[in-house]
Amino acid sequence: MLRLTGTRSMQYTLQTLEELGDDAIDLVVWMINEDFLDLLETCRHCDAPVHLERFNENADGVVWRCTRRGCRWYRSVRENSFFANSHLSLRTQLKLIISFAADSTAKSTALLLELSRQTVVNYFIACRRNYQAAILAHPIEFQAGGEYESDECLIADVGVGNNIRADIWVQSVAERATGRIYLSRVPDRSAASLIPTLTALVPQGSFIFTDDWAAYNGLRRHGYIHRTVNHSQGEYQREERILGERHSVHNNTCEGVNSLLRRRLAYRSRRTLHYLDLILSETIYRMSGRPLFDPFK
Repeated sequence: MLRLTGTRSMQYTLQTLEELGDDAIDLVVWMINEDFLDLLETCRHCDAPVHLERFNENADGVVWRCTRRGCRWYRSVRENSFFANSHLSLRTQLKLIISFAADSTAKSTALLLELSRQTVVNYFIACRRNYQAAILAHPIEFQAGGEYESDECLIADVGVGNNIRADIWVQSVAERATGRIYLSRVPDRSAASLIPTLTALVPQGSFIFTDDWAAYNGLRRHGYIHRTVNHSQGEYQREERILGERHSVHNNTCEGVNSLLRRRLAYRSRRTLHYLDLILSETIYRMSGRPLFDPFK
């Protein structure tokens, strides 16, 4: 079963937080050093220096406090950060982010952290929005050349409006050299819908492997070396010598991603266009090789 923990190792784990201990100021200092929180140096009212001070009236147990006696201005340490959007403590939010980055389920995370499942679901959705924003800001690019795969996946019964549901096609493109995946909604399985994505992403002269769906037949006219596997005849992979080199002809990477998408959208209540787009962006990000925790910094 395909799981998406990214192509890079986990930078932080729950053990990381255990090793920090329970002191609130130590946690905040660590989060500043790791770029999760901003370093505040001067008071915004009087420009005097500020410092971290224990504060029992919020979930963090610490605030930025002006050192000037006549001012004593203070500010939350989580201001202007991802953590400002939740009432949960910084430590709990870090545990949720670590669990999300590790691709843990909402159910298992809720049990582990002793939170309600809905709290975890809502927080994971916020995490997915950050992955989506990161992909929109810096879209995935294919530059390696070589071997690529493409396939399509039908996501059935998706909520697209008030009491309106429809079947949605998703196209996947995989770059074998890097493991990157591109996913996008397409109107249908026609050549007019599938080919433009490939010509926009895949360098000309590359190998593209697909199933034998007729919409891909024109790829050679666009400057690609195209080979297919015939799923209807039970063929899912074969070795073939092309231009003097041996290649593995299959689109199993895309097939695996399609299966993952269907599992993540198994519950009818989750199948909305908004949630579908979040899952597509999350999958793209996780398989892009980018650091899993950067969108929260």
